[in-house]
Amino acid sequence: MKKKSAEKQPVDQFHFYASSAAQWFTTTPERDLRRLLRKMDKLGNDYNLWLVPLPPDAVYKISNYQPMVQGITFLGQYSPSI
Repeated sequence: MKKKSAEKQPVDQFHFYASSAAQWFTTTPERDLRRLLRKMDKLGNDYNLWLVPLPPDAVYKISNYQPMVQGITFLGQYSPSI
């Protein structure tokens, strides 16, 4: 019997947001999470990562380097792996 997979939210309905004291970036249709993390690592600063339950082109406020969006998930603080 085949297992039912959990329903996944369509990729265009969420994005990742990463920010450091120096810069911020989001995932886009052209920049997946892997590329986003590499870009942040290259900057050399610690950074925070969030899952934002809005499409990549959504407009929202940022306060203290954090998205001001209902339902965001903080995924952690990361140090560059270089």
